[in-house]
Amino acid sequence: MWNRKILIPFAILAIIAVSMTTSPPRAVADGGWYAEFFDNQTLAGAPAYTRVEPWIGADWGSGAPAPGVSIEHFSVRWTRSLELVDDGTYQFCAMADDGARIWVDNVLVLDEWHGNNGVAHCGSQRELAKGAHDVRVEYYEDGGDALIYVWWEEVEPVSPYVPVVDPSTVPVVDPSLATEAPAPFDGWLGEYFGNRSLSGKPDHVGVDPWIGFNWGKGSPFSSGAAKEQFSVRWRRAARFEAGYYRFCAMADDGVRIWVDDVLVLDEWHDNNGDFYCGTRRLGEGIHRVHVEYYENRGNALIYVWWDEDLPRRMTGAEPELNPDP
Repeated sequence: MWNRKILIPFAILAIIAVSMTTSPPRAVADGGWYAEFFDNQTLAGAPAYTRVEPWIGADWGSGAPAPGVSIEHFSVRWTRSLELVDDGTYQFCAMADDGARIWVDNVLVLDEWHGNNGVAHCGSQRELAKGAHDVRVEYYEDGGDALIYVWWEEVEPVSPYVPVVDPSTVPVVDPSLATEAPAPFDGWLGEYFGNRSLSGKPDHVGVDPWIGFNWGKGSPFSSGAAKEQFSVRWRRAARFEAGYYRFCAMADDGVRIWVDDVLVLDEWHDNNGDFYCGTRRLGEGIHRVHVEYYENRGNALIYVWWDEDLPRRMTGAEPELNPDP
């Protein structure tokens, strides 16, 4: 794994109490988070309590997070200004029970707005310039235990030119499992459509050893059927060890990835070859991976890969995670 520069110091300012207001500042510029606590799980209305917190790291268990807030069915919004000292590629992560989502400069970079039991998720890698960036985190608790940790890291971009399947190292799989799987183990079952919406009967079906194509201004079809707008659906089954995995794609234009019918990456919009990653925890065994792609004129390319990831609950010295309100 790469060496990563962790950007959340824990030995920082003590909590500063602030009075309740219905017009909170957009962000806190001193390294802390402006926290708004709502006595509902939809962030509706005026907050019941506000304060400045040095980090987002709390395990409330079955207790209340702040005065005037119930022990269940509550929500919290945190905002801050994040000053980056270098240009780089960054990834934002959250471990929550229940829902969490993160915006950077009003761009949604992590969206896990659903019931959770403390599973860690990491969003798409983002290239950010040095300087100030607005960060917003939202969280809701639906019932039972309540916790949330948020962190971010500067990461080394994964090379998009590493194929998902190395033909020389195809895994050995029980034939009965391969027969039951919805796609082959020795490559990707690709369905190619002469439209950008994956609609109708595919124009071509075949097995690709990996998803790694740069068609330029051409297309995957024969010269007589070249199209400026097309789409592809790939499916395969693969065996994974238990752990966290980062699923990545670099595309021009749209791409999305499912694992076991769970959407882990959704960039279904025109792109210029940007790459994105989404992290998911998998149990040991066989999992289905499903990729969809569309091209909307101009250059056409797509690369898809995954690697093992190790999102962390927290890093550095462990702070007091649940200070008294």
